Amino acid sequence: MKKQVYSLIAGILTLITLQPIPLLAVPSDVELWATRLRKLADWQVDLTSEIGLIQNAEFLSWRQGITLEDAKLLIRMIQTEKISGLQAVLAILICTGLNEKDFMTVMEELIQNSTGDDVLLRIIRPYYPYGPGLAHAAKRDGLIEKLRKIRDHEILSVQTRKAVDEVLSGVAAKNYSKFERNPRLFGFDKESVRLLKRKKPE
Repeated sequence: MKKQVYSLIAGILTLITLQPIPLLAVPSDVELWATRLRKLADWQVDLTSEIGLIQNAEFLSWRQGITLEDAKLLIRMIQTEKISGLQAVLAILICTGLNEKDFMTVMEELIQNSTGDDVLLRIIRPYYPYGPGLAHAAKRDGLIEKLRKIRDHEILSVQTRKAVDEVLSGVAAKNYSKFERNPRLFGFDKESVRLLKRKKPE
């Protein structure tokens, strides 16, 4: 009888050890960024305030740590409408943490009529402390051609069309150069510029 009991126990223990151990679900990068952007949007940031996001430590951390691969993922999320509206704008502002060359490279895909006007505006002309946007797009023929194509599209707001015109005419580059020399002329202090410092080219 004891042998039968021992055999039964041994059989049960064997079955238990053969069962796969359930793993904790690890969120995908898409889910991770979607959660982050929802959190930022729920923070009810006032995007009419040019430096409002500086008050959010998480935003500063995510922007500072943004990689080229992260930025490409965020662009795909915008293109596939996994994020839109305010969350898409916030994604663009996070991407401004890239150095200028990488920023222009990843943003080129979004310079088209199907991209929302508010997103286009923040790509072309983010608030000055965030970086030049596409102010120096003249260095890239492909970007200039795309900007010319969207210039007269009916979906563009007056503000976004003006931003495109300033890039095409060279005014945007001149204004950003003035800002770099003296941020106070544009209403910004050195602290806001320091907090939003971008990555250096590698």
